[in-house]
Amino acid sequence: MTNMIANNVVEGASVYKLCTTADETLNTELQATYRKAVDANDNPVIRGVAFPSCFSVNDIACYFSPEETDPDIILHKGDILHIEMAGHIDGYIATVAHTVIVGYDPEEQEQTERTTAAKQVMHAAYLTALAAARLMRPGNTNDQVTDLIARMAHALGLHPAFGVCSHRMKRYDEMGEQVILQRERLTPKDSQLAETVTFEPDQVWGLDVVFMNGSDSMLRARDYKTTIYKRSEVMKAPRVKATQYVLGALRQINEAGQLPFAVHNMEDVGKAHLGCAVLAKESLLDTFQPLCTKPGQILARYKWTITIQGRDTKRLCGLDAPAYINVKDLSQLPTELKQIISQRETQAKQKVKVVQEGKKQKVSAKKKKKSQKKKAKKTTTANNDDAEADDPAEVD
Repeated sequence: MTNMIANNVVEGASVYKLCTTADETLNTELQATYRKAVDANDNPVIRGVAFPSCFSVNDIACYFSPEETDPDIILHKGDILHIEMAGHIDGYIATVAHTVIVGYDPEEQEQTERTTAAKQVMHAAYLTALAAARLMRPGNTNDQVTDLIARMAHALGLHPAFGVCSHRMKRYDEMGEQVILQRERLTPKDSQLAETVTFEPDQVWGLDVVFMNGSDSMLRARDYKTTIYKRSEVMKAPRVKATQYVLGALRQINEAGQLPFAVHNMEDVGKAHLGCAVLAKESLLDTFQPLCTKPGQILARYKWTITIQGRDTKRLCGLDAPAYINVKDLSQLPTELKQIISQRETQAKQKVKVVQEGKKQKVSAKKKKKSQKKKAKKTTTANNDDAEADDPAEVD
């Protein structure tokens, strides 16, 4: 479904309409899934948007979901668009982020310097996500993935963004306590935030990789309005009508209002803004303010939902790279990193080969057994004929 939304990213498209259409489409598709499923109390299973759809343009990295009254942003050819969507069924979340170039035509002979740089950053981010996913196997640790991202960045000549984390996800919690830092630990706070975690089977992670060019790899808040909030862990709201309206609307959106929400998805946007402002001031709502690079910098982001299985990992949610990004080009990487990226594919090919060889051996054995039966039958028939010939003729 994310692919279907990405196909609507064309020149002249409205960012506001893209955000609202994505949320509506996601809700519609999820409501049509597992329609007869019920919870322990025989109530229909709750499903819907787990994180408001965001369409962040150019130097806006994330959390951009404008309202109808905001100045609309219209997409132009060559814009770099970062799409983020998330849905849930009964609180179990799948999330994805994807970067594309608006209106890109690979057959055009003249490629702008910005487009060429964007393709380079997208290529690096996507390859790093592939490598990180390969390394998220039982027994490995989050520190190994952080180190791998640093080695990939060094080899490709780019920088992972500061402040980006991949979170282990649980029911109704997209941002769990266990994290994978994208950059090495620089402060005691980083060490406290990301204790060493060993990957285990049946874990689900939101793998988030953000790469950028230039020497400054910090993401900063700018003047864009905050429109996405999430309820804090402990909440004792002031007795204000606007805050009570927000809390009531949250309970209708999802169980106990635990998932992030966008103000523009509520019926009374004005009252919702007032209530959210009061709750955020009292630290009762967490805010998701849009984060940006420095003007002129290029950023690419890919986020996948990864489940860790017995000996391997599986991508539950996440698109393939755009057709104009050659993910088979590993020429800049050292042998060790090439092996990590191609490891899973090699294992899959070997498995297919073994299965095919096994089938051939099985067929050969069947043919051999059938041939032996025919030979034995012919031998038996011949012996019977010889015995009949040797018997003395009956005399009356």
